[in-house]
Amino acid sequence: MNVKTARILFVCFLCFIVGVCTWSHNHNEQLRKERMQKEQAEKEAVVQKKLNEDKATFDSVMASPSIDRCLLYLKNHYNGTYKSHVDSILNVVFSNQVDMLLTKVNVENIISFYNKYQYEYISHEYLRDDINRLQEEMYGSETMAWKTASVINNANGYYNYITRYPKGKHYKEAEKLYVDMQVDAIFAGDHGRLPEMEKTGYRYGSTSEISVYNNTAYTLTLLYSGTDSKSMSIPSRCTYSIKLKNGNYRIAASVNSSNVRSYAGIENLSGGLYSSEYYITTSRY
Repeated sequence: MNVKTARILFVCFLCFIVGVCTWSHNHNEQLRKERMQKEQAEKEAVVQKKLNEDKATFDSVMASPSIDRCLLYLKNHYNGTYKSHVDSILNVVFSNQVDMLLTKVNVENIISFYNKYQYEYISHEYLRDDINRLQEEMYGSETMAWKTASVINNANGYYNYITRYPKGKHYKEAEKLYVDMQVDAIFAGDHGRLPEMEKTGYRYGSTSEISVYNNTAYTLTLLYSGTDSKSMSIPSRCTYSIKLKNGNYRIAASVNSSNVRSYAGIENLSGGLYSSEYYITTSRY
């Protein structure tokens, strides 16, 4: 093979290589464009699906406006096309429902509605006034507050009664129920063991007097569940006393800090004077 022929073959080889590279580049570019078009089509399909779902849910609201349908739309389509419209509908429907409940004044229905929707104002501030109207109806008078507490029959209901009506007709009964339920809950949950009280004096009688020093940086709440069921809250570095009928008691203690767990214990009061001091220690592991 002479030099001229070799040169011709080399040029042909280079042309072939350039052609292959050009074809490969064009082919890859075509594949890239097709892939991008497919991805774009998929994105558009997702967007369209959301728009269709948005419209379908909104149509459901419009067909039969209700609180639950509105809340469902706002939950699933928080930034939906019709959000402001549904907010307006919810505001009206909710207010109308509250008006109807307050007109008929059925305690059970009011409480059922309140329990279901009482926290919705967190996401929908415009509902706050109507929820407050329900609260005022439930606890605005002693009679209704007692009915509400009796129907709800939980610690929160009785707490609302005793804090609003400390001289109420049912105060002692409500306090006992509240204390007993709170102590039940503390004993059932994670809690530490209260140290035993120290008996500091002896005397005959049907009652015992307990003096407690709160040597913590928090307000201390003590709950005594037994023959008497009472509670007392003691400010930091203060000493308070309480008189209780003799008998067996379950006692629970807690402070106004979520970082400190509750404590509980059992005592038998046999008359006389008792004292205790509560403080908090920090352990490192």
